[in-house]
Amino acid sequence: MKEEIIKYIEEFDTEHEYGFNPKEKAMVFEHFKDCDFNVDKYNDVMMGNTCMINSRKESITYPIDLIHGMVCALENRKLSVDELD
Repeated sequence: MKEEIIKYIEEFDTEHEYGFNPKEKAMVFEHFKDCDFNVDKYNDVMMGNTCMINSRKESITYPIDLIHGMVCALENRKLSVDELD
């Protein structure tokens, strides 16, 4: 499943060249809705995460950060030192 998450996020056609707006993130969550994710682990990984704001004042989440959040939620774990950026 980890590889499927990575592939899906890397191949997702986002509106913004640098990442995912909230609507697109919701689409990713919906695509993987049947997976057993630990939402608390996802939120822990995303806490304090760097993002950017587009011209519509929406947060843009970088693909690698979304991958880390989704994989950690799937694997029910915290972010590892090797995954820090």
